[in-house]
Amino acid sequence: MYARPFKHKNYFYFAGPPHTDETELTKVGHIGDKIKLACPISGNPAPMFEWSKDGTPIDFRWERHFVSDRLHGKFLKIKHLNEDDTGIYTCKGINGFGSSEVRINLLVVDPRSMPDMDGVKADVAPPVFTHQTQISEKYYRQKLKEIFKVSCEAIGSPQPEIFWFKDGTHIDRNVHFQNGKSTVEFVIFGTADSGSYKCSARNLFGVVNQTFTLEVEQPSEPPAVVTEVVSEDSTVYVQEMATLHCKVTAKAIPEIKWLKKLEPFEMEQASTLKVQNERYRIMDEDQTQIIKTGAKEYVNKLVIPDATLSDGGTYICFVTNSGFDNLIYKSLRLTVQPSKYFLLHCYQFAKSYLAKSRNIFITNFIS
Repeated sequence: MYARPFKHKNYFYFAGPPHTDETELTKVGHIGDKIKLACPISGNPAPMFEWSKDGTPIDFRWERHFVSDRLHGKFLKIKHLNEDDTGIYTCKGINGFGSSEVRINLLVVDPRSMPDMDGVKADVAPPVFTHQTQISEKYYRQKLKEIFKVSCEAIGSPQPEIFWFKDGTHIDRNVHFQNGKSTVEFVIFGTADSGSYKCSARNLFGVVNQTFTLEVEQPSEPPAVVTEVVSEDSTVYVQEMATLHCKVTAKAIPEIKWLKKLEPFEMEQASTLKVQNERYRIMDEDQTQIIKTGAKEYVNKLVIPDATLSDGGTYICFVTNSGFDNLIYKSLRLTVQPSKYFLLHCYQFAKSYLAKSRNIFITNFIS
């Protein structure tokens, strides 16, 4: 909504929704002290303010929390701070034109454990997991082909870094960071994905860990034992249909995924896997189809209806094997060339250009 001017006495004022230059702040308080949190939102007309802690509205009946600044509530005062006051506070400014929010991370620490800087306690604090991370599910029992997703968020001063470990080994595959949260997300391909996933948040003043456990259910049906995978390269022109084939010999219907290698300039995505240190994007299943061609033979097709130059590249036919504990894959290449008409036009242009150049050369030579 756009701001609009209105006249009051001899002055013009611009009315509009609340606004702020800061969307997130971090404050440090000491146990036993009091603190005053100011909401850095302004607007015209002056906004009313709502406060919440970890998603729960702050009630005026809370004994140690006071909202002040006349009727507007721009300030939140907390007295006799304790560690339970640590958390994410949100102030929301509202007027008739709209609203705006600011997140304030409050960390309450014991001043005796913090370093002195010229006799003044530094505004630093070790990492603390957010309330949402602390109450989140810690044990997951899931099936093959389901998506496993766990998130971890921590606050601290300075802001902590987050690392992930699986069964004690550092991992960065399928880890992405968004909106302040670090998330592990992947499609479960086998029982080997079972294990302990530890989120470790660290800064200069401490470390905290949170562990999530994944148990992958064993398939109830006999596994597809893959004995052979065959694939072939393919070449098409722009706007033609591209079809990639993957022939699999197996004792039962196998699980097959198609992956496309990401180029260095392409952004990391949630549906991304690493194969031999190369990044691959998982193709949509609605682009694939599997056909049984023999007693133990299956052909899986990846169909791209209108190929573009960006569809060209390296693909992987990814096949599960032996109860999904092992994986077999074959790579192939799709080459997408400019359209035949474009190539014909280029050929005719080059032919005409060479002919003109030849005539000019002969004319100059004779003269």
